Amino acid sequence: MFEPVFGLNPVSFIIIKGFSPVLLCVAVLNMVQRKFLPNWEPKRLATLYMTFILAGLICYSLFLVRFRLSDWLHAISITFIIFLVIIKRKYIFPFAFRCEKCGSRLSPKTIIFVDGNQCRECADKEDAKSA
Repeated sequence: MFEPVFGLNPVSFIIIKGFSPVLLCVAVLNMVQRKFLPNWEPKRLATLYMTFILAGLICYSLFLVRFRLSDWLHAISITFIIFLVIIKRKYIFPFAFRCEKCGSRLSPKTIIFVDGNQCRECADKEDAKSA
């Protein structure tokens, strides 16, 4: 069986050990969002994209450890991830912490589970106007 040497790839081990629980939490969050957001809404897709990015980084780290490659090759993956996040930031980070209309702070439940980035009062006013 393959026994990795910790001193050879310290960055890879930190990524594998540190980001695995984060990957699990983001994947569980995506499943919980599925209950509250039955349709494929932007915030659910954003957590799915985050899951794919984290899984790709962990798989790349496992690849480096398995073939005993240098941690300097993480520069390639980090550069690619930064480039991807900059290009697709509207899709990866649709979360807003303040209301679009009045600027009040949103609750964590609204930030994560409600697709409109508006507080309850502003959303109710908009619904009353449209009705």
